[in-house]
Amino acid sequence: MIKKIVLSILLIVFISSNPTPVSATAYYDYDTINTLIDDKNFEDAYKILTDSLKESDSDQKLKTLRLILEIDNLLGDTDQLLLHGLEIVDSSIQNNSSFDEMIGYYYLGNVYYKLYDDTKALEYFEKMLDIANRYNYELGKGFYHTFSGLISYSYEEYDIALESFVIAQSHLEKASLDDDWIFGDFLEDNDLMLSITKSLVNDPVEIQIQTIDAIGSSYMEANWNLKLNALWESSFVLNKLGAYEKSVPLLEEAYEHLQSTNFGDLYTNLQDYLKYDLAYAYYNTREFQKSSELVLEDAYDYDIKEEVNRSELINEKLRALENRSIEAESNRQVRIIGIVSAISILLILLILIIIKEYFKVRLLTKEVYEKSIKDGLTGLYNRMALVDKYEKEISSKTALAIVDIDDFKEINDTFGHLIGDEVIQKIAQVIEHTMAGVGYAGRYGGEEFLVVIQNTEKTNPWDIAEALRLNVESISWSFKSDPITVSIGLLCHSKSNFDEGFKTVDSLLYEAKESGKNMTLSTDCKI
Repeated sequence: MIKKIVLSILLIVFISSNPTPVSATAYYDYDTINTLIDDKNFEDAYKILTDSLKESDSDQKLKTLRLILEIDNLLGDTDQLLLHGLEIVDSSIQNNSSFDEMIGYYYLGNVYYKLYDDTKALEYFEKMLDIANRYNYELGKGFYHTFSGLISYSYEEYDIALESFVIAQSHLEKASLDDDWIFGDFLEDNDLMLSITKSLVNDPVEIQIQTIDAIGSSYMEANWNLKLNALWESSFVLNKLGAYEKSVPLLEEAYEHLQSTNFGDLYTNLQDYLKYDLAYAYYNTREFQKSSELVLEDAYDYDIKEEVNRSELINEKLRALENRSIEAESNRQVRIIGIVSAISILLILLILIIIKEYFKVRLLTKEVYEKSIKDGLTGLYNRMALVDKYEKEISSKTALAIVDIDDFKEINDTFGHLIGDEVIQKIAQVIEHTMAGVGYAGRYGGEEFLVVIQNTEKTNPWDIAEALRLNVESISWSFKSDPITVSIGLLCHSKSNFDEGFKTVDSLLYEAKESGKNMTLSTDCKI
């Protein structure tokens, strides 16, 4: 998240300056690149391509830059995507290659799309479309409508997005690509989004979940890029639909897919973002330990120095481009000097952002911890957390009680489990309200609650237990006219450990049930 924000600040200022990029030449062995990509070895493929920019002729350089830009785009490395995008635009203008100029604008639009600046992204996509219309490049026309669809899709304007994807499909089906692409599966990517959006527009939620789950699963044997896009986008939509159980296996497969890829020293935040989405799905399926392992450990290990070094690297590139631009175009001097002057301000912003994100991590840590100790249905402590808390605080001034809903099985059998859940939730709210300031409570399991009353020298546990019982009895229910009651077993003077105390109150509860229910029983309380 911090990487995204920092790059956004630095790159937005940088791109708006539009400095002149470095010119270079290139040569590459395409078969070698393909083999490395098939082996998921992006690091070596990228090194060969970037090294080859030092050689060969200008036409080969443009083709090499396209391959480099594909990898930059796949990795989400917006600063390299920016630099190479500017370079291919500059080189294509010098070499009168309208097609490569169009591709350059496509990737520059991608930079802003990844930074969530849709207005600026569309400016570059419209430049791309202008060239596509002038020279009748079906690929550029398809790109424009695909990204128009993606932007509408991001705002959940699915009807408009669907129209854009349909138009894009018609152009991409007519487009012809040369062999100088790593994947070049733009038609398939658009078809993926077309299929998902069509379901979101036309199907009820239950069918949407089935369809999108099937779409994601159908790309298991696709190439690296398509597989990742399909798994990730499908799982993202399933998360939004609340189908976390179906989202998890797709995200796990995507995460394994990424882990098996060799990125080496290449900068990518793909795993960070994917881990967040997977942690979110785990969180909502109540697998809190897995969620914590994915998110919190990384948060604590976050290397602030690495981010500062990376921002400095971007600043060095800005200064290098500034020097070349001053030599080449004197009329740009004022604007470029303004960018360099902004660097110190950006670094200050960077530190402030890091501090802000640190506190976000602290809040996330607390949120996940709280969720891991609470019962998902009631929000009270879960069994393990309550027992642990009780044993840490146990003293002669602590009272323990079990509260059990009377005839709960009959409620479930007569009115259904949804009503049963409602009963548990409402009674839990009454228990929590009654215990405010005098103790705490947890759900032991099913329809049973544990109540811990603290500081019994100042409070009478019997009075509190009876108040709780009467408060429950006074709840009005929409599905039945007569009250729902609870029985309580109460131990006013705690034993040495939980197990010993629990046996006593459980026995008292059993006796209360056998004696007619809706009562509190204790053997050691002052009544």
